[in-house]
Amino acid sequence: MSVLFLNDSFKSLDYLNVIRNLIPDIDKQNPHNLNNKRFPTLKSVVRMTHDSSSIAGFVNLKTLSRPVRASFLKYDTNAHDAVNIQFTSGTTGRPKAATLSHFNILNNAFLIGNNCGYDNKANIALPVPFYHCFGMILGTLAAAVRGGQITIIC
Repeated sequence: MSVLFLNDSFKSLDYLNVIRNLIPDIDKQNPHNLNNKRFPTLKSVVRMTHDSSSIAGFVNLKTLSRPVRASFLKYDTNAHDAVNIQFTSGTTGRPKAATLSHFNILNNAFLIGNNCGYDNKANIALPVPFYHCFGMILGTLAAAVRGGQITIIC
């Protein structure tokens, strides 16, 4: 991984402090070319923020020009590369992380959509968060690969 995109925080979790604990000297480094032995391939941490404030060591997505943004997003990928880490519910013990590939996620969405009979007329009610396996794969992506729509229930 060469670029990490994150929000500043979520609920009580401060992601910027998590990164500062992992890379203590991040605020003294060039945010477009980080150099860290623990994470040798990581070159930038990009804040997905709505404001244009800057924080030393972090890149603010909102302040980047379009060509620079596009360069962050260009990379070679393989269908079997890891793209997502989904956590189990922990019903039989502690929650466990499952690493999913591009192929795994899209194939799962395609097959679920097929088994459920989704088509371009499907309207899927989505009452769960997008980070949930139903929210991401069974709802959002299953609708996308079948041409359906989703109704987000907040």
